[in-house]
This record gives sequence, C-alpha cells and structure tokens, in this order.
Amino acid sequence: MIPRQRPLDPPAILFAGGGARGHAEENSIEAFHLARRLGATGIESDLHVTADGVPLLQRSPKVGGLRKRRVRDVDAADLPDDVVTMPSFYESIGNDLELLVHLRDVDAVEPAIALATRHRSLDRLWLAAADRSTLRSIRQRSSIVRLVSTTAAADMVDGVERHAARMREDRIDAILLPRSDWTGGRTALFHRFGRRCFATDAPHERMIAVMLHIGVDGVVSGYPDRMSDAAAAAARPDAPELLDE
Repeated sequence: MIPRQRPLDPPAILFAGGGARGHAEENSIEAFHLARRLGATGIESDLHVTADGVPLLQRSPKVGGLRKRRVRDVDAADLPDDVVTMPSFYESIGNDLELLVHLRDVDAVEPAIALATRHRSLDRLWLAAADRSTLRSIRQRSSIVRLVSTTAAADMVDGVERHAARMREDRIDAILLPRSDWTGGRTALFHRFGRRCFATDAPHERMIAVMLHIGVDGVVSGYPDRMSDAAAAAARPDAPELLDE
C-alpha cells in the first residue's frame, strides 16, 4: 500500500503543461482555453521577453519561420500572430488560473511581475528557476510572487533536507521535480519545512493518481482531462488505497 498524504493547501493545483498540449498546439490560446474546459486549475509554460519588454509564453527562445530570430531581439509588434504574450494571455484566458512559468530570461521578471500585479494575479504567478541567487533576487523584488526551485535532486549536493531548509530561509515556495523523483517520504520532508511539492512528467492517469495520493501540491501534465479525472477520483470518500507496483 502507498500511504495517503494531503497537500499543504488542498486541493492540489492541476497545471496544464503548455495548455492542453496532449490535445492542441502547445502554448496556443486554443490550448489554454481547452485546458480550462478540461478541468485545469493552472497553466505551465516557459517565460521569455521581447526586445521592448513584453513577456511571452512559449518553449523556444526563437520566433519566426525559416529565418528565426531570438525573442529578445524582436519587438512585440513584430511577433508572429500565434505567439501568446502575457498581456494576451490575461486578456483572453483571465486571471483566475495559477500560472507556473520557467524563467528563460531574467529580463522577463520585472514586466511579468508588473503585468500580474496589474491583473491582480501576482499571488498566482509562479516563477521557476534552478539558480538560487536568481530566486533570492526576485524575492527581494516582491514578497508576493510565488517562487519555485527546479534544482534537480541529484544536484542537491548537501542533501534534500538541507535544500528544503534553504528554501525556507530564502522564502522559496515550492520545489518542482520529475514524477520519478517523488516519494511519500520526500513529500513529507518538504512539507515539514512548509514547502510545496510540484511534480512534472505525469502523462498517464495512474501516474497522476499516485502523485496526488502521496500529497504533492501540484501536478504538471499535458492532459488536463486525465488530471481532472484523477483528482476527482482521489477526492472521493471511498477512494481506494493504491498498491505499490
């Protein structure tokens, strides 16, 4: 049997990776709308910024067709029509979803915080990075924005417990690790320090169910319908215990 645990602040956030990327073009307005309809309570993406300071949501650091250019070298007015900027995200999708973004350009921090503040959603913006100094500098900029460490478990040279303690010292809210790195014991450890646990790489409903069962605080998947089904099943009073595989 896998011991059941609860997230720090139930229910767990269901982050749709790139929107509903399992069903629509990743990081498109269509994928974001579909993710909401399928039950996602959050969106996960990457954060870049244009030459004139407009943050946008996409994986690649480049835009364009055959002659690609770096996002940071292009003004927002010259972006392809299918690129979703943060302003267009808030205008089209709204401000009620949690937004978890991997910080790919530190120059995106200031405009992203300003936009989220303007749309009254700063406490639902999660900025993720592996570099501790980057996260600490962002925390000095804002006490409200959420911060996420993406340091791999193998890179926690002083051990997982010490990493959790440093996160608490630095006021970093959450740790994002691949599903395969999470166990009930590791979830309990981070919870002991008041840090949230996010799991990624969970495409199948059984994987999502196990993560919810051990008490993670958020799951990232490109299949929000599977996350929603797994969350509904886990919330039932008669939800069965899960067996170790």
